[in-house]
Amino acid sequence: RNGDRQNFNQENKSAVKQQKFNANNAAGIFYYNTKEVLIKLKLKEKVLKNQTSKLLKDYNSNIKKTFILNTEKLKDLEAAVNSTGTQARNNPELRRNIRKLIQETISPIRDTILSNEKELNNNLESILNENQFKKWLKYQKRKKEKLKPKRSQNNKKRRSNSNKRGKRIRQ
Repeated sequence: RNGDRQNFNQENKSAVKQQKFNANNAAGIFYYNTKEVLIKLKLKEKVLKNQTSKLLKDYNSNIKKTFILNTEKLKDLEAAVNSTGTQARNNPELRRNIRKLIQETISPIRDTILSNEKELNNNLESILNENQFKKWLKYQKRKKEKLKPKRSQNNKKRRSNSNKRGKRIRQ
């Protein structure tokens, strides 16, 4: 039985695909679809729709400028991280270097994006009512969640199995 389990685990490990690093997502670079936002917030008044649209277009424009200024850095970072693959998994020093490179590259870009986001949110808060603004924050949070890498199914299973084993021992 143990031999079968070991063979199964070896096969699973080789079948698990390394998820590709996406520098744009890590930096938080994404654009809002103006029409979609207007529908989600259920805005009725034309003046409010126009103000909101303008704010979103300005935000998207600022993000595009940030993206253009940092395209080469992001491409280089992505290439570096994705080329290490399983080497980084087995080499703690390489993992530290990759994390440091990611931090040094992504942090200033993310700070710029967060600054633009804060300005957008302050402007939207000043024109939307409380309910609309809450809907906006929920929508924004969901958009940002989609950028985060998803855990592989195998990782989820391993984690839940180890949790189950831990619970049995404690009882």
